[in-house]
Amino acid sequence: MKKRFFRLAAAAALAAFAAGFFHGGGAGLDMEKFKGDLGDEALNFQFDANMRVATMLEARGTPSFVINGRKQVGWGSAGGVRSMVQREVDAAKALVASGKTPAQAREERAKENAKTPEDLSTYL
Repeated sequence: MKKRFFRLAAAAALAAFAAGFFHGGGAGLDMEKFKGDLGDEALNFQFDANMRVATMLEARGTPSFVINGRKQVGWGSAGGVRSMVQREVDAAKALVASGKTPAQAREERAKENAKTPEDLSTYL
């Protein structure tokens, strides 16, 4: 029941935002299709799946993302995010150059970046 309420509350908030932001369909949003999509079971299933992953990753803010096991929650500068991604790309490339497969490099970086064993199992 609580999950259903949350989904409906999130959908209502999104609909209110979209209605205000795209008032009158000026941005090309088909509001009738949007409203119909809120009741689509396949979309609700995907929403629930995304919420389960967000919960497992403890992504409690927007935006939230994980790069090779390193979690970033909340706003940061574009340069900071770019730098974070570049460090991980460079580290993974170095591991591949040393003979690791890309999958092994990803796993090694996730092991290094994960704060707990539970985090690691979620990332992998």
